[in-house]
Order: sequence, then structure tokens, then C-alpha cells
Amino acid sequence: MLALSFIGSLLNTFDISQNFFMHRHVFDLTLYLGVGHLAKSYYKKQKFSVSCLIVFVAVLSVYTIADIKIPYVTYNFATPAPHWVSHVLLSISGSYLVLWLSRSIKVDALIEYMGKNSLAIFLMQWYTLFMFVGMASATLQSCTWYESVAVIVSIFVSTIAIGLLVAYICEHSIFKYLMGKF
Repeated sequence: MLALSFIGSLLNTFDISQNFFMHRHVFDLTLYLGVGHLAKSYYKKQKFSVSCLIVFVAVLSVYTIADIKIPYVTYNFATPAPHWVSHVLLSISGSYLVLWLSRSIKVDALIEYMGKNSLAIFLMQWYTLFMFVGMASATLQSCTWYESVAVIVSIFVSTIAIGLLVAYICEHSIFKYLMGKF
């Protein structure tokens, strides 16, 4: 998985081929599949989550002190090969922190509703990410890391909200068959 992620960064850095089918993203995002597979096998609750938090904060601190933009993979690709190691550290530690957080949260009606309607979120994310990241790309390229985190979190929340709105509209109209509800 690490090799495929590195290939994605190299393809992007050297612009070897067109990215028609988002293959650069696919290569780079296979890292998250590996993290999920490892998490299923080797996840330990407290010690590992604390070390991931330390790694995550340390890498973000280095980015802040060195005034470097945080690597990200959305519609645009900002993970050049020289930043690949920090991208891997942020990806792995951030993913494990999300896993720890999700296991810490018990049953919640909103999260359950989001899980049941994840198809609508999945279908709408491309369009909303394209729209919101396009509007915020200049901001993301010129702001500090904490401003970029705020922008990315707002994009994330907006994407989920629009997906849930579409799910709600489809659920309560003649289009509920689109969501598999008859």
C-alpha cells in the first residue's frame, strides 16, 4: 500500500500522464485501505491512540514552524513526493485517531442516520467537493495550517449536510426507490 501511495505522489509530482480517471488519487488513497486493514487486525485502544495523537500533533507542528502547506488529496492533489513521508504519517495517525474516536462514541441517532444514508453522501460528495474545493482552493493554497483545517472541516461538514439533505428529500418523495427504499 505504501508503494502504491508513493507511485501516486510521483505521478503527480512529475506529471507523467493525464489524470482522466483520477488514477493518481486512487494510487495515493490506497494508503487508507491499508490503514483500515491494519486497524482491523492490530488495533489497540489507549497506547496506540496516544502515540498517534503525538505523531499527528508533531507533524502538524513541524508544518506550522516551517510554514509549509499541509498535503491534501481532494479534487486537487497537493502531495508532492518530497512531502510523502509526512503525508503518510498524517494519514496513518489521523486515520487511527478517527477510528479511536468512532469506537469511543456510543450509539447516536445522527451517526446512525448518516450510516443508513451513506449512499447519498457517497453519491453527492464528488459534486460538492468539486464545488466547495474549487471555491476554496485559493484560500487553501495561501492560508496557515489552522485556517486550512477550518476550511477543510467546513467543506467536510457541508458535503455531509448536502448528502443528508438529498437523502431526506429522496426519502420523503416519489424518489425513495433511488435510495433502495420501497
